[in-house]
Amino acid sequence: MKIILLMKTINIKTILIASAGGHKYELLKILKNLKFTDSYFLTFRIGNFDSKNDIFLIHPSRNFFKIIFNFFQSFYYLLKIRPKLIISTGADVTLFTFVLGKIFFRTHNIYIESFCTDKYSITGKISYYFSDLFLIHHKNQTKFYPKAHLTNGGIL
Repeated sequence: MKIILLMKTINIKTILIASAGGHKYELLKILKNLKFTDSYFLTFRIGNFDSKNDIFLIHPSRNFFKIIFNFFQSFYYLLKIRPKLIISTGADVTLFTFVLGKIFFRTHNIYIESFCTDKYSITGKISYYFSDLFLIHHKNQTKFYPKAHLTNGGIL
């Protein structure tokens, strides 16, 4: 798996997925040195921070109907895009895409736990079981994620 981190160009169909705001910013910052030739960014719409290249999912907002809609939206985009790789920093809006990708489309999943937490996140706890590579930023997180890999200062 370390080869993926050393590559400068990713030539496989990839979904980058993160909640809008801090999670999206963190993912873009971590992956800034990589070039994706065939990638799609899935997020949810927030204020004026939307990019023309984003695909927007509905935010589940702890609302039953929005959660169901997010599930079907995630499955739809997985069918449409057919990615081989999914990279995520969380949070809740990303879960269905991450889990469904692994189960139904046999994607390779990389999850990067948020730098903001030094313990664990609920999304991270679930994604841990569906990840091929799980990255953490803080050494004390290894007690929550024993098979995780510690990043070098958050830079890939």
